[in-house]
Amino acid sequence: MDPGEAETWEITRFLCPDCHRPIAVLDNEERFPQHAVVSNPWHPFSAALCQGSGRGLEDAADYDADEDPEFDSEPSLAEFLTLPAELDWRRQPFSHVGGAGSTPIRRQGQ
Repeated sequence: MDPGEAETWEITRFLCPDCHRPIAVLDNEERFPQHAVVSNPWHPFSAALCQGSGRGLEDAADYDADEDPEFDSEPSLAEFLTLPAELDWRRQPFSHVGGAGSTPIRRQGQ
């Protein structure tokens, strides 16, 4: 399906009944698009397909951005390119062998 020119898209956000996140849907779509959910922020590579992907929109609630103070419908480029704090590699348990605040391991002969 060709969605046409981007300037003519009409996009509505619906709350996914499974992951409870706002999902952008083109007005001519009748089902949720495929979208991922990360079940554990300490393991960002464990993204899985949300069970709500492909579900019909008839049982979904419209998303009201006015009720969510953290939602910005037009983020700046810097906000768009910045990862959420939960995905900062320096805060991940796998990025430090001994955990946060540990010192590097020295090999024999160094």
